Amino acid sequence: MKKKLIIQIRTFILGVNHGQLLQAKGMHDLIKKVLPNASIKYDLYHNHIAKDIYSQIRKLSLIKTITLLINWIYFCKFSFPSKSRDFTIFGADTIWMYNHPIAPNDLFYFGKDITTGQLISVCPSNAGSAYPSTEELNKLLKKFKFIGVRDEATKLFIKQNNNLDVPILCDSAFFLDKSYLNKIKKFNRKNNLSVYANSCRSIKKEISKNKKVFKVHYLGYFPGFLTSLFKQFSGIYGVLNCIQDSKLLITDTFHGVVMALMTSTPFILIKSKIVLERLDGPLMQCFDNGRIASLKSLNDVLASEFIFDNGDLKSGKLDEFIKYSKDKITKSLRALTNHDEI
Repeated sequence: MKKKLIIQIRTFILGVNHGQLLQAKGMHDLIKKVLPNASIKYDLYHNHIAKDIYSQIRKLSLIKTITLLINWIYFCKFSFPSKSRDFTIFGADTIWMYNHPIAPNDLFYFGKDITTGQLISVCPSNAGSAYPSTEELNKLLKKFKFIGVRDEATKLFIKQNNNLDVPILCDSAFFLDKSYLNKIKKFNRKNNLSVYANSCRSIKKEISKNKKVFKVHYLGYFPGFLTSLFKQFSGIYGVLNCIQDSKLLITDTFHGVVMALMTSTPFILIKSKIVLERLDGPLMQCFDNGRIASLKSLNDVLASEFIFDNGDLKSGKLDEFIKYSKDKITKSLRALTNHDEI
């Protein structure tokens, strides 16, 4: 009888951010399918939680903060980083980003403190802001038995520091168990827009200039405390369901695009250097470039009929990318664990 594998996931946790929880739980759901008898927990280490919560309270998003922390406790099990393990799997998100706007630089996210088990990198990102090359960093990267990354910039980072040509894999949010989503045979999207964006105030201002009147729901980020107050109670599946029911999503975040793609919802991406760096890779081929716009051109894009059609989201490219990523991760897990579970 084989012993029960102990697997720890290392990524950003307890973040007041739907994307962080989506990718963390998605990673868990995939591992559980591949290794159903394994113990899977998250390393309880979050050295930016105070800064994150302070930032949200300043934005008057206290309800959202409480809702997401409850989501974390409900969906995830934690243990301390000192716990002995067979494998540590480094999940997604920008855990390898140098000078992160919230998280301090910390080699913990490269496994500096780990003394037991093997290391696997699935799809972390540095969003085009790579750690400086050092002897210590290079030694840590060489300990990984498998490395997958989320974007071109991180792929180049590994090439420069470890001389490996590694695969780009999809964000682990795409592996999320979707059984909690609304089950409908045919989408009958309501005639409203949803906004999931850091720049929600600016977007609200631009939409108000539009001659056409839209009913707008703000999700995750709110231009004012009383704006879409009820939506602040939405957890990860609540936000996904609301996006799925929307005629269009306007976003300026990486995981906003991911959630739109997960639900085949037409969207407009308000571009910035950092979000384009995070998307750079096969994911950019899964939707029409006409969906990428500047804030100033938002109303012009909203006037385009094609933007409300999801034909480009059904090309099959996303399904192929997800399948490719699942296969890569599954094969690496099976090879390293010598387990044959499905």
